[in-house]
Amino acid sequence: YSERKKFAVYTRYRREQKMQDLSVSPGSVKVQESICRRTFRVHLESKISDVISIHSRVESSLYSGNNKSSKGILLFQDFVYSGFKKTTVTCRLSYFSTDDYDSRIYAYESDVMYSFSVPAFQNEGTRFYVLLKYKVSKRLDLWAKVAQTSYFNIETISSGNDLINGSKVTDIKLQARFIF
Repeated sequence: YSERKKFAVYTRYRREQKMQDLSVSPGSVKVQESICRRTFRVHLESKISDVISIHSRVESSLYSGNNKSSKGILLFQDFVYSGFKKTTVTCRLSYFSTDDYDSRIYAYESDVMYSFSVPAFQNEGTRFYVLLKYKVSKRLDLWAKVAQTSYFNIETISSGNDLINGSKVTDIKLQARFIF
């Protein structure tokens, strides 16, 4: 539903069913089981003024298969400000809580030019990012993005050479574009 570019809302229900190999002992006959993944989303967008807009989302995930079921939820709030002639600021605050990797939820994030980010939200925690675009001149644009994910229920992130001892991971991106 959309009303004169000031307000929009949409919902999405998605159901995916497929076969997956069960984990069995090596050398034995592979057994397959049907798994089902369902997601439900409600997304709202509102233009508060000519320079401020907000986006809100609630998404849930239900997984069943491998003799187990799990669930997850993602909530986020975006704030976009383009009040300065040469500057746009986009901010997001997210909360997520999932039982495991099977009930993870993906969400697209705004990013620097020619790049994109679609993190998988799993476990429990928060994520925020701030994206700044500044048009220095007709020929020069600058972008900066800072994002941080904080987990509530884990002490280490990733493994091997990517291992982080702690419950927070921070990403920083800087980009400049010069037009010849």
